[in-house]
Amino acid sequence: MEDAIVTMRKKFDEIGINSCKKYSANKNDNHLRYVTGFGHLGDGNLHLNVVVDKYNSESTAIFEEHIFEYAKSHNGSISAEHGLGSIKPGFLKYSKSKEMISIMKKIKDKFDPNGILNPYKVIPKEI
Repeated sequence: MEDAIVTMRKKFDEIGINSCKKYSANKNDNHLRYVTGFGHLGDGNLHLNVVVDKYNSESTAIFEEHIFEYAKSHNGSISAEHGLGSIKPGFLKYSKSKEMISIMKKIKDKFDPNGILNPYKVIPKEI
């Protein structure tokens, strides 16, 4: 578990988030304060908490790309007990194969042929 945190800290440092020159005119916008993990240690489902001085869509996209790729490379998941909801369906590909997503879509279509139950949640529009 510690490896995920140490790896992310190193990765963010490598891509310049600590120096911030590459990502923002305002030096403090993306200044990384810390990366830590918490929760669900017993079953191995670590929540990663990234704290920066100021969050914005640019810094979030940078974090997500590296965090999700790391999770994928370790057969991890991008979501835990709260599910994917309406924000993360496009990221499902990081923890499920195209075949698995296709099976999930077929099951959903079987039980919800009209697509009225939680539309556009969990299953991405495009596979």
